Amino acid sequence: MLVPTDACHHPKIRGKSGVKKFENEVAFARNYLVYDGYIDYSVRGIWTLTEKGRTAPHYVNLSKQ
Repeated sequence: MLVPTDACHHPKIRGKSGVKKFENEVAFARNYLVYDGYIDYSVRGIWTLTEKGRTAPHYVNLSKQ
């Protein structure tokens, strides 16, 4: 996949806080995985897969779309 050069140097910013859009979306996705029991965040700064996360089906084809 080709990424426009300006996209690398000018990341999209979200809201008044100036949070980068990509980082914000990753943080939300990670928290949803915690809420659903796929990853554990009981130790600050350490994210680990739970048994549910390890045995979850992988949808490889979705990453290609």
